[in-house]
Amino acid sequence: MKFSENGSDFIKVKAYQKCFVCFLLKENDVVYVGQTSDGIKRPFSHKDKDFDNIVIYPCDLIDLDFLEEKFIVKYNPKYNKTYDKVKMLSLETARNRIKEYLNAEMFSIAKLRLICEHFDISLIRKNKIEYILNEDLLCITNFVKEYDCGWTR
Repeated sequence: MKFSENGSDFIKVKAYQKCFVCFLLKENDVVYVGQTSDGIKRPFSHKDKDFDNIVIYPCDLIDLDFLEEKFIVKYNPKYNKTYDKVKMLSLETARNRIKEYLNAEMFSIAKLRLICEHFDISLIRKNKIEYILNEDLLCITNFVKEYDCGWTR
């Protein structure tokens, strides 16, 4: 039997089981920006925050960090005060995201380094680990996606 209830007491919510950036709102002001790849349940876990609405922006996994950062900078929400505006990913994490997003099992850290060198993208070294800025990862992923050139094989 199809659902047939009407009225303002019922709210229909899409069952998103994918990645999205979420906005917690209080009287239409953005009070928190977050991200999840764990579906619709994540925004409701923020019991420590005072909000009355949730807005979600579905996106690809590879874009989560970039979009979250972009919206935090734009809205400057009160619950994101400790956010580090320069997000970095280890090369291993960056490689894994590219592999997952492009279904490119053979994509390696060595190939990632070559692309960085080709585009004159600086790697950041902290505690013997190399990092890449999130915004650079988006550029690299788009390049690999558009011009494969054997990078994923």
